Amino acid sequence: MRFSKWHALGNTYVLVEPGNERLTPERARELATQTDGLVEVIAAAEDAADVVIWNPDGSTAELSGNGTRIAARWLADRTGAETVRVRVGERTVDARMLGGDLVEQDMGPVEVGEPETVAGIELVPVSVGNPHAVVRGDPDEIARLGPLLETHPRFPQRTNVQVARVERPGRVSARVWERGVGETPASGTSAVAVAAATHAVGEVTVRFPGGALTVRLENDRGWLTGPAAELRVARQVLVYVHRAGSFLLLRRREDLGGFWQGVTGAPRWGEADDEAARRELREETGLDTSPRPIGFSYVLRPDDEHAWAELYGRGVAEAPEEVYLADASPGWEPGLGPEHVEYRWCTLEEALPLLDWPENREALRRAAAIAK
Repeated sequence: MRFSKWHALGNTYVLVEPGNERLTPERARELATQTDGLVEVIAAAEDAADVVIWNPDGSTAELSGNGTRIAARWLADRTGAETVRVRVGERTVDARMLGGDLVEQDMGPVEVGEPETVAGIELVPVSVGNPHAVVRGDPDEIARLGPLLETHPRFPQRTNVQVARVERPGRVSARVWERGVGETPASGTSAVAVAAATHAVGEVTVRFPGGALTVRLENDRGWLTGPAAELRVARQVLVYVHRAGSFLLLRRREDLGGFWQGVTGAPRWGEADDEAARRELREETGLDTSPRPIGFSYVLRPDDEHAWAELYGRGVAEAPEEVYLADASPGWEPGLGPEHVEYRWCTLEEALPLLDWPENREALRRAAAIAK
């Protein structure tokens, strides 16, 4: 079972990739510890995916704006598609990739009910494929109102709860209590529900503690725009490939720094260093073998001079890097992945001047001593 950890405005989800094993409620609860839920991808094609959204308590959700946005971003990163379709049960969400981490989603029909009073609290029921109860008031009241309304008999399947305050037309502050989760930093379908309950049409910015989401309302439908990105851990792996006395160096694209390096990358959430080393080797060169650790590691302290810091080192003061060595057969040549534009086979003496970092040069010297 392969999985990775993602975030969308402070909401963290574990994304489980398609495989032979389906999740059970017990396994979902185990994987969802200290997250806001799971996105289980049960089928994926070039531009479409079927997913199940799991809450941390092992229940499933009809829809999740942040969860489907994460699934859309994962699929687009995997296939290069600019527009993708994510299906959750009977609901389909079309998503379009924008600049950076931003994704625009067509969340489909939005149904706004008449205001009603439940347990002495005036609210507006809203359906965005899942149930919501929007209360106008002080967002700081969410800790009291959220659990009270979530489990009220008025909502036999429980409900998501938002307390929202209109700051001015087109701008709302809100906090959210998610069904089966509790309070969370942000919620995609909650943003749509809040916008629809407070504005009939137009563009609305809904600001949660985790950040702002943009909602566009038109013809009783909602479009949601917000970020989604994979969480990288503060660790690195470096693999040098050896073939008949030479070492493989890869040159990154200019927009990624343009420098020479071995095979490098960050482990995914829950992935061991040796697993990450083999995966990165396969993804960046096409060589599918298990590299061996050389017994040498060091600590990288990224600076903003290189694109590496933007890719892996944002907010990271230091990152330990474990070094591995892989052997290639005579005559083998790499198939480059999208991050690199050129490769060279170099002797140790030829390779050392091409490497920017002294730590990388020392790692190659040690790898060369073992390769002999």
